[in-house]
Amino acid sequence: MEKYIKLSEKKSRQYNWYVGYAPDVKAYLEGNPLSMLNKTKPARKQINIYFNATYNCYTKTEQIYNRGVIALNIVEILEKLGFSVNLNIFNMAVSDSQVHYAVFRLKNTTERMNIKKLYFPMCHNSWLRRLIFRLIEVTPHAESSWLNGYGSACDESMVRSIIDLEPNDIVIVEPDEMNIKGKDLIDDANSMFDCINKKRKTEDFELPHIKKVKRMTKNLMGKGV
Repeated sequence: MEKYIKLSEKKSRQYNWYVGYAPDVKAYLEGNPLSMLNKTKPARKQINIYFNATYNCYTKTEQIYNRGVIALNIVEILEKLGFSVNLNIFNMAVSDSQVHYAVFRLKNTTERMNIKKLYFPMCHNSWLRRLIFRLIEVTPHAESSWLNGYGSACDESMVRSIIDLEPNDIVIVEPDEMNIKGKDLIDDANSMFDCINKKRKTEDFELPHIKKVKRMTKNLMGKGV
């Protein structure tokens, strides 16, 4: 998706000062006391992304994969826009009147993206089937309704009522609720961006639509070709 997204990263501004990370030889030779190069880093607002690993049993593998890939790209987009991002994956499922909620921090604001680390929990269905289901099975004090299944995925309104969210925070729920079909990745990305933009409570950012690029190639035919 990177080739379709054109964003400029907020860069630091370089200036001369008494102390810094490197000498300015020209300023030093001229006798300028401000002979060291320094940088100002732009202030970065923090965004927490909450990614619900739970989805209904009819969800396709392609939907799970597309949702995870798009979510990883959202992290990169926001960091290029100058935000610091915490990435959290959680399970929130409900059975009768009881909610099972568990959250894991996959990336904090000081870490760089590690695709090898993030791919399995965000893009592969075994994270839910192998780990989250087992976590539910060994959770104490669960009601008897959990004996017959693993509950149903909570919708976004319930998630927001349980998690204490900041205005900039993003919630990514199951693929069907975010209109992810699992066919065309770009179409799914735009659908997911629309869902997030409608739910956000701040004007600090807006996820841009991705335009498909059509490339025309000439098929040269003739003698000697």
